[in-house]
Amino acid sequence: MRKSRLEKVFSNNYLKLYQLAFDEKGKFFSEIERVSDIFGIKKFDFNPIDPGKFRKGENFKNIIKFGNNQLKKFFNKISNKKKIKFFEEINKSRERLKLGREWNETIIRVVLSGVFYPPLFAVYYEDDPNDDVIRFEINRNTTKFDLDLAWENSAGIRKKMFGKEKAFYATKKTINNLNMNIEAIIKKHLKSNKNEKISDKQIVIEIFENAKDDSEKADKKRVNRLRTNRHRQKKKLN
Repeated sequence: MRKSRLEKVFSNNYLKLYQLAFDEKGKFFSEIERVSDIFGIKKFDFNPIDPGKFRKGENFKNIIKFGNNQLKKFFNKISNKKKIKFFEEINKSRERLKLGREWNETIIRVVLSGVFYPPLFAVYYEDDPNDDVIRFEINRNTTKFDLDLAWENSAGIRKKMFGKEKAFYATKKTINNLNMNIEAIIKKHLKSNKNEKISDKQIVIEIFENAKDDSEKADKKRVNRLRTNRHRQKKKLN
């Protein structure tokens, strides 16, 4: 992902965060205060990160470091039961603000440190090893740039779950080869039901009985094509 595109997505989400923070109704800070009061968390000063200096300079590093330290301190001193309750309240606040789940960390950072740091992209994704899937969630703030960045960012988890990616785009030739393979499977199945056998050459002759070129040479090429298709289909299924 090009740096300029990354900064553009970050800036868009930063703008959304500012709009939330300075909304006339004050919903955002009301939710921050609500969670802080429940858990007796010290109120921090608003600590913004300049989107124009994204990932640049000591100030950025220090703000992020401070935010991370505050998170560690808080979670190290509370029980697991209290952690569950904390995340439940964070989820409530996020839902009231009509934000996607990718904003949970942002709300947590503001509550625990005052650090204003929006998600890099307005997409939430999580893996589900039991179903062997990765689920992506988009919301009203999601742009194509967000999706592109989320897709690239999930490369590691996709590789871990699915192995090396194999892009597959069907063409007219692909469809024809697939149809040929299906016809061959059907003919073999019909013969096996009658306890009969049929060779690949016989299958090809039946499939291409109306072909203009019915020479021995053409049939030999078709047999090779059928076997190649069958091998490729087996590999895809495995």
